[in-house]
Amino acid sequence: MLPLPTAAAVQFIVDHLARDTAEGQRWELPAALDDALVSAKLKSQPGPWRLATLTHRVSVLSKVHQLQQLANPIDSAEVRQLLAGARRSAHKRGERPHKKAAITRIELQALLATCVND
Repeated sequence: MLPLPTAAAVQFIVDHLARDTAEGQRWELPAALDDALVSAKLKSQPGPWRLATLTHRVSVLSKVHQLQQLANPIDSAEVRQLLAGARRSAHKRGERPHKKAAITRIELQALLATCVND
């Protein structure tokens, strides 16, 4: 299974990432497979992933290769160019990350107060 070929990493990205066409957004993942992933609870909803989700999945894949000291397909020029283009496209579409509010000092102190030393 590992190391993953670069072509498989490229296909993974193309399958799960939306791209703009004259007819609107498009992605390559077949609908039946998309539905199967949702049914298996591997995806929360059908359709393409947001860029942040895809980037996270690709980063995890890269880390697995690094930890096992295998050739890393994510370091290839093809994958890097594809991800750079995806970032530019997402930015042009106005896609921005959904930022979460940080924990406050009061919340952190209350959380730490529940911790006990054994």
